Amino acid sequence: AEVGNQVIAILKHDIDKATRERHLTALFQRAFNTERLGRFVLGRHWNRATPSQQAAYLELFPRYVVELFGRLTGYSGERFEVVNQRSLTPSIDLVNARIVPANGPALNVGFRVGQFNGKPAIVDVTVEGISLILTKRSEFDSVARREGVQSLINHLRRVVSASPSAQHAAAN
Repeated sequence: AEVGNQVIAILKHDIDKATRERHLTALFQRAFNTERLGRFVLGRHWNRATPSQQAAYLELFPRYVVELFGRLTGYSGERFEVVNQRSLTPSIDLVNARIVPANGPALNVGFRVGQFNGKPAIVDVTVEGISLILTKRSEFDSVARREGVQSLINHLRRVVSASPSAQHAAAN
């Protein structure tokens, strides 16, 4: 619930999009186990990637996910509601929530939360029942299989460099 409320607060705050993305990236890196998620999403291609490709991918992956979440910035007047929480396994809990906009239907969001290094970390997010990591794993596998890991990294770099925060950084 705390992370969801922080996301809503960032999205609602009257700041430029580049600053918003920087805040979301920092929150994402604190709340998510980014290395574990990134490696899982890359799947079998992780072991085929060179160390420099692995490093580039892990640097880009959190920023790419923030870019996906940044698409929520079209909402205004959202409310974050925790619907319920339950244990899925001894080490993973599921928190079901809703993002309720001022106008329009609520968006159902689920967070799978595990304990890693003694602190909670989000290990997956579902939106309307669709898993972010499973969807991206399938998408990334398709690109890496057809075009190679470097092509996937180049794609992530293009998406991230087109974001407002990257354009803001390039201008300064």
